[in-house]
Amino acid sequence: MQEYDAIVVGAGHNGLTCACYLARAGLRALVLDQYHTVGGMARPRS
Repeated sequence: MQEYDAIVVGAGHNGLTCACYLARAGLRALVLDQYHTVGGMARPRS
């Protein structure tokens, strides 16, 4: 089983930014979202 330092709920713009800052600080972050694509409102709509 993998271990993480932080769990980010939501893979929208803010969640991905948060996970990026955590990773740059040397922490292992797990990002969870209810949808199969990331980006939230920032992703292109079809």
